[in-house]
Amino acid sequence: MNRKILQSLDTKTERTFERSLWFIEHRSFLRSLIFGIWFVVDLMLISFAGWVFIETFLLRSDLVEFETSSMAVLGQKELHQFSKSHTALNLEINPVSVFSLGDNQYDFYTQITNPNSEWWATFDYVFIFQNGETTPTQRGFILPGSEKPLVFLGYKTSTKPVQAKIYISQIDWKRLDAHVFSDYETWLSDRIAFEISDTRFSRELEINGKTVGQIEFSLKNKTAFGYWEPRFFIFLIRGNTVAGVTSTTLSSLKALEERTVSVHWLGTLPAVSRIEVIPDILLFDPSAFMPI
Repeated sequence: MNRKILQSLDTKTERTFERSLWFIEHRSFLRSLIFGIWFVVDLMLISFAGWVFIETFLLRSDLVEFETSSMAVLGQKELHQFSKSHTALNLEINPVSVFSLGDNQYDFYTQITNPNSEWWATFDYVFIFQNGETTPTQRGFILPGSEKPLVFLGYKTSTKPVQAKIYISQIDWKRLDAHVFSDYETWLSDRIAFEISDTRFSRELEINGKTVGQIEFSLKNKTAFGYWEPRFFIFLIRGNTVAGVTSTTLSSLKALEERTVSVHWLGTLPAVSRIEVIPDILLFDPSAFMPI
């Protein structure tokens, strides 16, 4: 090679030229070296895969089958728990009672239970009896983990209702937001704290020459909330049996208000040993509350 030409190149160019020349002269050796390294790595990977296959499917097949079965069972349990926590259970419904008020009028009554502590619901319901006759559709609700009555009062029919049942439809389940209701029981007790006292059922009132019953009780709202049109169910109890049921709706009830409530009982006068009064307020409806 002409050394005069090399002498005319600067030092950096000379080093680059010499490296290039070295790679050209040793190209065959480098190719063999790279192929050898690739061959060794590939042989190691194939050997490892072969060993895993032999150990898994020949030496440990029984153990793998057991572990696979266990994972399947565990998955089913976890799926069941997931389904329970993300799906509301059905409402529990008691048999229907029918009370005669005279003059071909009847009260229908049953109790329903919501077994879900994190779900509440709104729904439609009717009472059905012989020949498919039904009461008009009413809208109802139930709070989480609670029990409440469903009624239709004063239904008029020429024949006594027999084999009465309740049909609930259009159920709309709503789950409590854990961030809003981190302690639902406390939240509830702060809003449903009514003191009922001095309950009384009398038969001394006459209207148009007819003796009617009169229910009276003292009501104290012990909460810091006022309510628009709060409804209260009233049960007439004879021993341990419900002898009659009615309801009353107040126009309003202010926070910490005390008042005497009087309700006429226009039907047949039952024997009564005690009276129970239960509030029925949809606490998740903002319009139920008076401005603070």
